[in-house]
Amino acid sequence: MVRAKKLSRKSNTSETVSVKQPGNKKKGIKNVGTYNSNTPSKTISGSGKTKFKPFTKPKISQGKVEVKKKSKQSKQIFKEIKYYQNNIGFLVTHASMVRLVRELTNQDVNLPYKFTRTAFEVIQEATENHIVKILEYANLVARHAKRVTLYASDIQLVLRIKSGL
Repeated sequence: MVRAKKLSRKSNTSETVSVKQPGNKKKGIKNVGTYNSNTPSKTISGSGKTKFKPFTKPKISQGKVEVKKKSKQSKQIFKEIKYYQNNIGFLVTHASMVRLVRELTNQDVNLPYKFTRTAFEVIQEATENHIVKILEYANLVARHAKRVTLYASDIQLVLRIKSGL
């Protein structure tokens, strides 16, 4: 749009009026998926005021590759592994282990068994050690199958081998 001056005969003041020029744009070709300007688009309403629409990217260009999230997730996984390797505490909470032991020991007997705190700690230590060993062997089975993911079938195979088939 080109602005041209219009002189009025009544006064010497000049007013600007917009005149539309014919365009040289090729029709049918659109620039899909790109947007060069970050400025909001202008629209002129009926009252002559300029309103600004907020800038929104086209939907085609919004699809970004989520590489950063994977790296953050892998960093979080390695951080968790490091934490559990350096942690000397138990993996299973004490209360849930006590509940499980009491439930298993009092299934068939009318009189409840009594355990000391150190007995629960020894049972929990042995149980966690056994579970960790089984998971280590299952991880070796998964690596032998050239996989990184541990499947339930790997754990079942380890248990079958340990029990002697």
